[in-house]
Amino acid sequence: MEFVTERLVIRPWCADDAARLYSLARDPEIGYWCGWQPHKSEEDSARLIRTILANRGTYAICLKSTGEPIGSISIDIDGDSMMTNWEDEGELGFWIGRPYWGNRYAEEAAEALLDDAFNNLNLSKIWSGTFDGNERSLHAQKRLGFVPVRIEHDYFVPAYNRTTDHHVAQLTRENWNRRHQ
Repeated sequence: MEFVTERLVIRPWCADDAARLYSLARDPEIGYWCGWQPHKSEEDSARLIRTILANRGTYAICLKSTGEPIGSISIDIDGDSMMTNWEDEGELGFWIGRPYWGNRYAEEAAEALLDDAFNNLNLSKIWSGTFDGNERSLHAQKRLGFVPVRIEHDYFVPAYNRTTDHHVAQLTRENWNRRHQ
């Protein structure tokens, strides 16, 4: 499946994206906020494209003008989520490469996936979380209409062997529909 917005093409990751993924995901700050270690090589990125990024509902966020990936977005459903195991709920996750921060690309991509999740997949609720201090993500969630639900204190991040606060928010289909009438 592919989604097209004003500035973006949201499409499945492919093997040819490995070099581009590596150029973005080797940035330590991206991995830190996402809870994974920076990619160590192009081969590392290629392996992740074949495994984790090949999951249903996981997409490359690409600039429409160049076709190059600038980040990643996913909606995990059917029990694949870490936040819910209800069949009619999902979990939104996203990241954008540092050179593209501040352009609201994550929000534009999320709007497309959320519209599909609520109107085609018939989900009732989408969850999203972010680690304490990730203000960009918190602001994006708020602009998308997510409402804070709880803070999970001492949330363990295995990739960094540390704990942090995990901010959890939700967006219901009813709130989505109200915002898009």
